[in-house]
This record gives sequence, structure tokens and C-alpha cells, in this order.
Amino acid sequence: MKYYTQYMDSQQVSPDFHRRLCELKPRPRRSHVGQIAALAACGAAACLALYVGLSPASSPNPVVSDTIVPGIQDNFGPGESSGYLVPNSGLGTTNFFCMGGIDYVPWETEVDSSLRYDIQEGSFGRTLTQEQLFDLFWPDGDGEGIPWTLFWDGYTLTADAIYDKEGSLLWVTVTGRKGDAHFSLQLSPEQLPPTCVAGPEPTYYDYFGTEIAAWTSTGDWNDDGNSETKVTIQALKDGIGVRFVNYGQTDPEGKDTALDFNSFFVNRTFAGEGIQFTLDHLRTTTDIPAWRADTFSSLEEARQEADFAPYLPASAPAGYGEFEGTLSYQEGVRNTLFLRWSQGYSDVTVRVSLPESGTPQGETVDLSNRAAYDVRLYSIPWCDSVPEEYRETVDNPIFRAQDMTREIIAARSRSYQDAGDIDGPRIDFIIRYSDGTEAEYTSKGLSEDALWAIISPTLPG
Repeated sequence: MKYYTQYMDSQQVSPDFHRRLCELKPRPRRSHVGQIAALAACGAAACLALYVGLSPASSPNPVVSDTIVPGIQDNFGPGESSGYLVPNSGLGTTNFFCMGGIDYVPWETEVDSSLRYDIQEGSFGRTLTQEQLFDLFWPDGDGEGIPWTLFWDGYTLTADAIYDKEGSLLWVTVTGRKGDAHFSLQLSPEQLPPTCVAGPEPTYYDYFGTEIAAWTSTGDWNDDGNSETKVTIQALKDGIGVRFVNYGQTDPEGKDTALDFNSFFVNRTFAGEGIQFTLDHLRTTTDIPAWRADTFSSLEEARQEADFAPYLPASAPAGYGEFEGTLSYQEGVRNTLFLRWSQGYSDVTVRVSLPESGTPQGETVDLSNRAAYDVRLYSIPWCDSVPEEYRETVDNPIFRAQDMTREIIAARSRSYQDAGDIDGPRIDFIIRYSDGTEAEYTSKGLSEDALWAIISPTLPG
């Protein structure tokens, strides 16, 4: 009954009703961090209208429980995750009072790769077991499963933890999917989880004693041609940074209910005691994979790496004055050597990846089907000229090493004038060798013949 009691104790009135109540007496002084006014609830007041909701109507006389119904099936075990399907609690949301008092601010943001969290070398990820996932929600060990008051019924969950090179937890991500509906919950010790969203600093306000920021943005998040509302909430609570993002939720009539779905999470997490997250069982791990990072000042130095040497150019392209080379290895994850030559706006890159994480992803192209890789058949913008079934291979073709020819270089070469940039061919592709090693080439400004001269010595005789 723990979360049920918290649920009823934390019901809120609508902002308008709250305003009218406050007008009956002097307004109390409130503490703010930002400019958003907090329309906090006046205790356990009930809304007059029942919320018709995000999941089917509850069955008559539902049994109230802190946890999901019995019979949980272990769909993923240690070290792997095929997804945990949250079963139907049978409780629905129709008998719960409506939510109010959360100020979601329209905030148009965009992803900015330059803001990418700078993860130190040696950091690694671990997929959580089902037990580790459940334990996130039960710091006292007094429950199991996913708390039903989150209303995640029918969502398939996966969860991963990211650690630094010393085995200390950086953050945890729980992802849920149900059809086109999606959410992600990130938890980070002592600070907010990292983000690649560019925009002004969000404004915080007090919500039941916790400073939260809540906003909405619109976009085609499902890539279905329609605009959806994405809702975000973030806060620091009890030493854990929390960010919850969701979109794609709809009711049976197709109405967008993403805002309501997020409101349920906020109310369950930050009103009253709320759901008490814990990271104690994940804060450290001794299962640390071997890793190595290195840099090279020349091609000759890079070629001293014996495992990579057969796949690297024997000589550097002529006329390029700047060079950089790096190696990044992590046991079971990657073993990659990257080279780059540049001169002004012209550059050539080679990324060689030895097989470290299992079978290489993606199929090699069929040379007899030129439509799958020959850019000379299409015009810019490719989204208007490349058939949908070939977009992946036209963008990122993979060729078997034994199939590589000078003609393939020509088929991947496109030239066009770009104001503020250089003329000359742009060429890119991936070569896959018989042992699973892959070499990814990109070049801008280098001639087809010069690129072929670099590649041909690395190919099988």
C-alpha cells in the first residue's frame, strides 16, 4: 500500500482552481530558482472530474498492490537484455484523479553533437539484469517488479549502466517502448545525466520541495511524418539526478497523451515521498574490461601496430601537411585505429576496426545491383532521388575486399561546387575483409586515382 498511499496523498488540483483558492487569502511567499511560477497543490484535494486515461479501464474491484502482478517472467539475464515486458496490472488509470500544477514550458531545442558528453577513455557499458532493473525502484528491498503507479503497463524495458575506467557509475538509462510510444529514464549519482540537447538553460521551480524543470518540444520523433509532443522533466532528488523524456503516447482515440504520461511520472516521483530511486547496487563494479588509448605522430608509427598494419596504407597521400592518428581499444567492444590527413579543406580519413564485438553489422552490397551503391545514378538531394530501399547502402555501402576495383571508386565519387569549400570529388565507403576487419574510407579533394593507389596494396591478391 506504500505507493498507493503516496499516490492519494499527493493529488493536485488544476492550476486555475489553485489560483482561485489562493485568492481567498494572502499569497504565501514561495522560493524559486527561475522564472516559472510554481502552481503547487493544496494538499490532498480531489479533482471533480475523473481522468480517462493512458491505459484501458480497470477491472471491477481491483486489488491494490505496490508491485506488478505476480508471475514475472525473466526475459533477460546477466549480461544481456532481450527486453522486459511490463505486464498489465489490471488497474488502469480511469479511477485516478487528474493531475495539475506542473508547469511545462514550450522549449524548442535541437541535438548538438558538439555538446556530446566527453566520456573518458576506458568508460564502458553494462546491460542490467532484470533483478538490477527492479532494484532501481526499491531502495529498502521491500518490493519487486516495476511499481504499478508508474503506469508502464505493456512497455518493453531495457536498461544499461555506464561506468568510468575505475568502475564507478556514471549513469543508468532505462528505455521503454510500446508501439510508437517511447520513454527514457536516466539516473546519475550526484548530478544530472549528460545531454546533447542545445538550448538555453531550463528554468527550475519548486515542486513539493524539489527544484524541477519541465518542458515540451515538438517534432517528428517517430519518423512517421507526423508531429508529436516530446515531454522532458529533470531534477536532482536525494542525491540522484533524474531525467525523464517521453513521446508518442496516445489514447484509444489517437489523442496525444504524452503530457499526461509525463505528469504521472512527476507526480509519482516528486510529490510527497514519491518513488525512491536507488543506485546503491550499481555504484561500483569490479568487472572492468581491458582498455588502451594511444596517439600516433605519423603513418610509420601507426604501422608499428602489427595487427593493423596489413590494412593500413603503405604510404601517405601526397600534399597533405597535417596528420593525426589515434587508437582506441576496449575488450569486447572495439579495437579501432583512426588516421586523418588534411590540408586546408581537403582531407582523407581511414578508420580500421578489427573484429572485437562479434559479427560485423550490415550486409555487403551486390555489385550487380548498381542502384544500391552507385552515386552517379542519383542527384542531390538524395532524399528525393534515392529509392527508400537503397538509402542505407547508398549512404554507407560495404564492399567485400575481394570485390574492390577502381570502378567502385568511380561509382562512389561525386563532385560539386560548394561555396566556401573546395571543389573535387567526395568519396566514402567501407571495405570488409574476410576475417571481419573493416576499413572505412572518406576523402574530400583527393583524386580517384590517388585514393585507389592508397587502397589497392591493402587488398587480397
